[in-house]
Amino acid sequence: MNFASRVALFPEHSTNGYGDSTRRVLEQAGFSVVELPPLKSREVLLRRFQADVIIVSWLDNYLVSKRSGRVCVVGLLKLALAILLMRHVASTLVFVRHNSVPHHYNGIHAARLQGFIDWLERRFDHVVVHSPEQAIGGRRRFIGHPLYPSDSTSDLAAQPEPISRSCRLIMFGNIAPYKRILDVIAALPVDVELEVAGPIVDYEYLERVKRAAQDKNVLVTTGFIEDRKILERLRSSRGLLIAQVNSRSYVSGVLMFALSHRVPVYVLSDAYTEWVSKKLPKAGVFVFPTLPELLARASEDDDTGLSWGGVEELFGDHRLGPEWRKLLGYDI
Repeated sequence: MNFASRVALFPEHSTNGYGDSTRRVLEQAGFSVVELPPLKSREVLLRRFQADVIIVSWLDNYLVSKRSGRVCVVGLLKLALAILLMRHVASTLVFVRHNSVPHHYNGIHAARLQGFIDWLERRFDHVVVHSPEQAIGGRRRFIGHPLYPSDSTSDLAAQPEPISRSCRLIMFGNIAPYKRILDVIAALPVDVELEVAGPIVDYEYLERVKRAAQDKNVLVTTGFIEDRKILERLRSSRGLLIAQVNSRSYVSGVLMFALSHRVPVYVLSDAYTEWVSKKLPKAGVFVFPTLPELLARASEDDDTGLSWGGVEELFGDHRLGPEWRKLLGYDI
């Protein structure tokens, strides 16, 4: 493969900034990242558009209906057609596996669905995962999760000076059952504040969260919130809280957001969080075996003595770019 080979991303953009971060890594590694037209466009159907590589994320979401949360035949057909059309215009397809099964699946056959997605992996030339635990003993290749963009000239992006923080924790991201928001509210100590912020995925679950929050020191904010506003709140809080464990996500995007912006994060133990905390022992990733232990410790901790110097070494563009070049056939 020649240097500056044409690489396209599917989907082109993502609401959480993952696509833009991956594009940045690839471009800095020397690849020419081109925009993928809609798969049903004349450019694709007539092969007016061509790429050497298409890197695919979340294609398995097609399998599950957003309305019912169940596997749907229409989604299966869309998935098959998408793969055929991408094969039509690219010589190499890479599948980035983010989840065991899609977040919004609520059926009773998760194991079968996971097995089908495992089979789906083999329809691609390469499979990438962002957790080293998921790359053991198979054809999957571990490449670290890219850091989310931050403005290096911004005061918010710089490592903050130790300040007096309120005993307030923030959970942000999709308001959905897998976040275990209800469990956090039930276990919340009286001296700890909780702010829940993010887009609504499950309206019924949101109403349950609001009812549970009525007698607790909990603020619920729904809708899209700009990164800058989230960071302003985080700078005056104790940090982020992540309560899901052994979830369907191999890597929490919220955790990577915290690392990208040098924000302390309190998280339950799983293979990935344990790996990160060992690699970055001073980077403010506080890992606990149980939720009560996490909440008790969060009311005591502060951010003095933390250092995020190793984050760039582990997840920076200069580290990830060469891994993508090796995977895609450009020998360094």
